[in-house]
Amino acid sequence: MNRLVPLALSLLIGGCSCDVPVAMDDDGGGVDGAAPLDAAPPRDGGVDGGDTDGGTDAARCEDADSDGVTDCDGDCDDADPLTYPGAAEVCGDGVDNACGTDPDPASLCMGIGTYVSLAGDDATGEGTRDNPVRTIARGIANAVTIGGPTTVVVAGGTYDETVTLAPDVSIQGGFDCGSLPCGWTHDPAANESTIDGGMSANAIEADDTITRTTRLEDLTLRSGRTGLLANNGSFVARRLRVFAQEGINAFGTVDPLVEDCIVRATLAGVSIEGDGEILTSDIEGSPAVRVRGPVEVRHDTVNASGETGVWIGGSAIVDSNLINEDAARVGTCSFGFCSGIAIWGGSPVITNNVVYGMGGAMSAAISIVHGELSVDAPIINSNTLYTSRRPGGSASLNAGVSCNSFSGLAMFGELRNNIIVGAGTGTSTGTDYGFYEEDLSPGRQCRPVLIENNVFSDVDHVARFFGAPEVLFTSVADADAEPWATANLSADPLLDATHHLSAGSPCIDQGTATDAPSFDRDGDVRPAGAGFDIGADERP
Repeated sequence: MNRLVPLALSLLIGGCSCDVPVAMDDDGGGVDGAAPLDAAPPRDGGVDGGDTDGGTDAARCEDADSDGVTDCDGDCDDADPLTYPGAAEVCGDGVDNACGTDPDPASLCMGIGTYVSLAGDDATGEGTRDNPVRTIARGIANAVTIGGPTTVVVAGGTYDETVTLAPDVSIQGGFDCGSLPCGWTHDPAANESTIDGGMSANAIEADDTITRTTRLEDLTLRSGRTGLLANNGSFVARRLRVFAQEGINAFGTVDPLVEDCIVRATLAGVSIEGDGEILTSDIEGSPAVRVRGPVEVRHDTVNASGETGVWIGGSAIVDSNLINEDAARVGTCSFGFCSGIAIWGGSPVITNNVVYGMGGAMSAAISIVHGELSVDAPIINSNTLYTSRRPGGSASLNAGVSCNSFSGLAMFGELRNNIIVGAGTGTSTGTDYGFYEEDLSPGRQCRPVLIENNVFSDVDHVARFFGAPEVLFTSVADADAEPWATANLSADPLLDATHHLSAGSPCIDQGTATDAPSFDRDGDVRPAGAGFDIGADERP
């Protein structure tokens, strides 16, 4: 089985004195065009011709410039991400970007270009490689004059401006042009292109004219407000680094793609209201991720500085994420259960995640709150859940899953194939529960329909139901004697340091096929043996 170990992102942001987030997008077709829940994620990291069958294609085909086209597919300049068959013309570079023989056609480019450098001049610059303009705003204005789709090419440096996006105009940073003449080589690590909105303005803004034909790539965004704000607009954000009060906020009728980004926010890291995708990004905030609607949240590293890791207010897909693992980046909250995932509405699908609770008096890996938004039958299947990242002391309450209802008798769905690990029984870390129903007002209830094929380890009680007195199901046998529980186990799951199952784990082949995902968090096929494994990992 291929084991994927998260990359230490401190190498990417080392030396940065800023304290805010990053996000990015893709041009894939939104949730409707995204990989389905049963589809395995790419195993080779992209579209560079790589394969996983031991063949020779991966060694022969390369995509050195990460433009999505390999040399085998006809990329005529694999060092230039703007040049490949079918690419839109980038005026001012003296190159036919589509690998043809007609560079910068006069009928299109009109003698101007979209190259931006701090060494350039808005008054005298034409926007060409040899004579760039100085501001991104002027580069976008030239792009609008030329007509899209096209790309504004941004050299390294800090641009103190708020950038307003234009339809069909993309922005890509990371190019070399510190002083003229410039080579314009693309190396984002050596040429950080920063858009700084200052303390009182956003770095980038988008309105309802912006679609996924607008790409933002290889940029750093800094702001005392929001790094990237989209009002009824969509975009593709890739390889962004965002440091702001709010990282990326897309609200209204939107469908953004945020991919391979680093976001550090003091408030919400990435917030999407509508459709969209948040993929393979590292996000920190309070909450780190907030979604309303059918948003896909996949393969992200999420740490909550406050509130919760992933807040859900709709029918999202949350799959194969690593949530609240870094104790140094996980905070507490001031009310209720501080959690890795908080479900406040909809029918989300929660699978293959490794989730820790937070810290403080009450901590849960997953908290469910049934109220105004109404939680309706979420699927919580094949996750590895740790009740607390930083136990709050001997009086604290920690749970794998907690539930509270502000409205009526809530029966919220099934818990299947999950590993639930407590902070340790009989210790000073507090009392640990597999499932915990919070104290409720008369006439209210919040309980699972079924608890099936889960493994409980180091918990004081498998389940607690509110009542006068409370009802405790201390052992698996106590719970399984009830009609709402069956086939659960009490055992050490034998997890290694990367949350994978070790040989001899009691979780192997002990899961149920009902609602189980077809792949595990590494993209390995389920089941690998005689039955489905319990938890986020499927061991061969």
